[in-house]
Amino acid sequence: TANNPLSDVDVILETLDVEITTDASGNYDSGSIPSGTYKLKFLKTGYVDVEMELTINKGVTKTQNAVMAAL
Repeated sequence: TANNPLSDVDVILETLDVEITTDASGNYDSGSIPSGTYKLKFLKTGYVDVEMELTINKGVTKTQNAVMAAL
């Protein structure tokens, strides 16, 4: 259903070659990453991949959500 959190989504910060998987509540934590702009990908079997640009600023906590459509 629309807007429900998805578990087991692979969240990839391409530039840093970092991959995180969402938990049962759809949350993920990339930990501490350097300031900069990155390409972020959300991947899950059975859903359309989502790509976006993410800008991180030093000392700022950021929340980035993605809406994924089922295939």
